[in-house]
Amino acid sequence: MIVLLHTLLAMSSPSAGPSREPHASAHDSPPMPYVAQNACTFECCQYGPWRATSAAAAVASTIPGAKIVFAVKPGDTVRARRGIVITSKPGVTRVIKAVTLGYRDGGTAPELSLKPGDALLTLYPMGEAYDRFWYHGKFYDDEIDMPEDAFGNVSFTGFLKVESRPTFVWWVQVKNAQGVEGWLANPRGFDGMDSCA
Repeated sequence: MIVLLHTLLAMSSPSAGPSREPHASAHDSPPMPYVAQNACTFECCQYGPWRATSAAAAVASTIPGAKIVFAVKPGDTVRARRGIVITSKPGVTRVIKAVTLGYRDGGTAPELSLKPGDALLTLYPMGEAYDRFWYHGKFYDDEIDMPEDAFGNVSFTGFLKVESRPTFVWWVQVKNAQGVEGWLANPRGFDGMDSCA
């Protein structure tokens, strides 16, 4: 009986070898929250002097519930220093017809040969229908969503289906005329933020 007990304990210990139970792959989904440094969520985004056309509140940090450090009134000018995108939940875009897409940073050709049923986990929009997305452990960019102000069809109409969009906040660090720094969440209503305007 004692020999049997020792044998069972040895088999259940970590030193007995790798587990035969299946594990979820770390490549199945991106790490959350996903933080993209020096990022923008639309085409022609630029940092620098912004002039407010509506009221806004700058908070002390990107932590939820951070205190307000200064108010921005219409007519105020702030200097936008940098931006980060924090994604708390990815969106899902499903492949419905075989397609080749997905550019890596610095890439000149699409790298993914996708088949029906494959899922692209979108992280944030980059503008002009482009999204940053995750597929099998790597980040890619490509046109997989239709921007609200676009004309015509998405490049991959009939190949992809957007099932959900990501949950994210675009945070911009700004400094006011008094030298106080704060963060704006999903800022809108500023002249100077869009170089194409």
